[in-house]
Amino acid sequence: HAQDALGDVVFVELPEVGVMTSGAFSPTLSCGIGLARVSASSKTLEVEIRGKRQAVEVVPLPFVPRGQFN
Repeated sequence: HAQDALGDVVFVELPEVGVMTSGAFSPTLSCGIGLARVSASSKTLEVEIRGKRQAVEVVPLPFVPRGQFN
C-alpha cells in the first residue's frame, strides 16, 4: 500500500537511489501513488515496502490531467 511508503527505499536494480517522501491510494486512478526523491533517471524503479521490492513507474505530474476525475 502506497500510504505506508514514507521513508521506504527506492532502488534501480541493486543500488539505493532515493527515498519515498509520501504515498497514498488514489481513488481516481484505483491504485497507489507516491512521491520520491531519487538520483536516477530510470523510468522503472523498485521500492522496498515491508521488506519486499515492488516495481514502480515514474510518471510526470500531475498524476491525473486537470479536470479528469472518475
